[in-house]
Amino acid sequence: MKLRWCHHCNLPILDEGKCGTCGGPTVKVNLTPPGDIRPARRVDIQRVHRLADEQFGPGAGRALVPDEESVVVLNKAPADDRMDEVIMDGAVVATMRYDPLSGWHLLPRIGGANRMAKVATSGVVQISEDAVPFIEGGASILAPGVEAASLDIGSGDQVMVIDHEGKAIAVGVARMLGKQMVEEDHGICVKVRHHRRKGDAMPDPGLQGTWDDVIAANEAHMERMIDKGKEFVHRVAEEEGLPVAVSFSGGKDSLALLLVVLEAGLNPPVVFVDTGIELPETVEHVHDVARRHDLELIIEETEHDFVEMSAVFGPPSRDYRWCCKTQKLGPVARALNSRFPGGMVTFIGQRRYESGPRSRSGAVWRNPWVPGQVGASPIQEWTAMHVWLYLRMRNEESNPWYDLGLERIGCYTCPASDLADLKLVEEHYPGYARWRTFLEEWAEASGHDERWVELGMWRFHNVPKSLQEMAPGAAEATEGLAPAFQLTFEMDGRAEEVDGAFVARGSFDRELDLERVAELLTILGETRSDGEAGQVVVGEGEVIAQRDGTLVARGETGKATADLLERARQLVVRAELCVGCGVCVPRCPTGALSTVEKRVRVDQDTCIHCGSCFGPCAVVDFPPVAVMVDRG
Repeated sequence: MKLRWCHHCNLPILDEGKCGTCGGPTVKVNLTPPGDIRPARRVDIQRVHRLADEQFGPGAGRALVPDEESVVVLNKAPADDRMDEVIMDGAVVATMRYDPLSGWHLLPRIGGANRMAKVATSGVVQISEDAVPFIEGGASILAPGVEAASLDIGSGDQVMVIDHEGKAIAVGVARMLGKQMVEEDHGICVKVRHHRRKGDAMPDPGLQGTWDDVIAANEAHMERMIDKGKEFVHRVAEEEGLPVAVSFSGGKDSLALLLVVLEAGLNPPVVFVDTGIELPETVEHVHDVARRHDLELIIEETEHDFVEMSAVFGPPSRDYRWCCKTQKLGPVARALNSRFPGGMVTFIGQRRYESGPRSRSGAVWRNPWVPGQVGASPIQEWTAMHVWLYLRMRNEESNPWYDLGLERIGCYTCPASDLADLKLVEEHYPGYARWRTFLEEWAEASGHDERWVELGMWRFHNVPKSLQEMAPGAAEATEGLAPAFQLTFEMDGRAEEVDGAFVARGSFDRELDLERVAELLTILGETRSDGEAGQVVVGEGEVIAQRDGTLVARGETGKATADLLERARQLVVRAELCVGCGVCVPRCPTGALSTVEKRVRVDQDTCIHCGSCFGPCAVVDFPPVAVMVDRG
């Protein structure tokens, strides 16, 4: 996405060479990719004001951004946590960055520092005239070149560097106390991040427009994007020939998606999955939207308590997201199986600017966890700016949590959330306390210290190096805690040829529930139980599962036998550890699978042993609930 700017009207322009208001040329604004820009809300500008005043003195905030209604664009940039570039008058004037250890900080750019320099009483370093050429050449600030410095400057603080005329020449990080900068005769005082270059013009802030002006200047572009979305909806619905529904999470993207589908002339049901970890205002907003547009609302609720599931799987993380399967995809699978047995097209508010995986996804996809579901996003190429302008154009109310500063709406315990958002939820939603208590108990049991919870390290199985460096040792567990339903399988080497057949075997580390195992092994073939021998036999002995945990497979080739043993292993894991998420149920063509009391059940009279139900499974795909160790 290319953000451009009309300097004549002083307005942001979305990827157009000419301004939609004056017809004049626009210039590209340099942003950090991927460029998921959005309008700054009142709460965002209030944060800018607060941070600027705290760091550079009273009045600095309004010198930087005049008021809460100013046209300010934010660009979410990749970082260890949340970071937003602040764009005004066609340039990045500052960055707001959340530090897990110390909270929010404002990092001004030259343009932003120049605005604040006239009123700044803190965080200011003045250099001698002789030092100016060196700074304009990119040098750091050395002690001999400092003439004055705010006495409240601490090492590590963000500072602005000014010349004799009071104009900003550089911004950076202090490497000394303010008093030391003046007294010392050697050493680096400020590590420069950005500096003025010789001959750079320092333009004054331009004419201040409004967001209605922004909409008017971008109206033609927005209508083209909306029309493309409507055409996409018609094309996908016609090509797939399936019933249509809209997946609505209660966030801005799914709301914009819903409006596009409605404007395309469709009147689909709205599907909302209540994961049990939704914010109350989100649930209320979903109902309000459905009532406002007179739509059928299908609510699917999870059967699983998230905290109880976390005691089984461990806290979810960005690289271990079992929660999406048990809390969300299971209910989706049930809805599909009961209401749309022939499949469905689900329009989903996915945008490629949101994340790396979504940027690589197409606009139409098949869900491997929910067979029969075709996902499609008519807003795949939209930025958050498109979404917010569209909602404003249609006077559509959004989730009230955005007004509190929450950047993304979803499960309030989501490990994909930035720590800044989780802290915001914890501050405003009392229900978060239960999750916090669980994390603290888990940390104590596993030998993590309190920083593992406080810094949000639970969100990662493999904690990033940068986060580990903030709190050395906090990411390491000392107790080696395993979930309550640990089940380990060890293979005894590879398949071996015995009496003209290949045999592969392995063993679990505990006794098996043969009744449950027999029921699930039916998926491979007819089973018979031998209570006296303590085993279950599939077919003519192709698979044998013994009460003591031994598992044996026989086949015609080594590879076929190893594959059969793996399928049998997965079924035993499902038999022993199933939590009843239900994602396997709709894959059965004969309806032989169901969930009863949070366990999958197999109707042996209906099962045709086709294996269609093999596929993604929460307890198989997310160790350490089930860990396979190959010693061969």
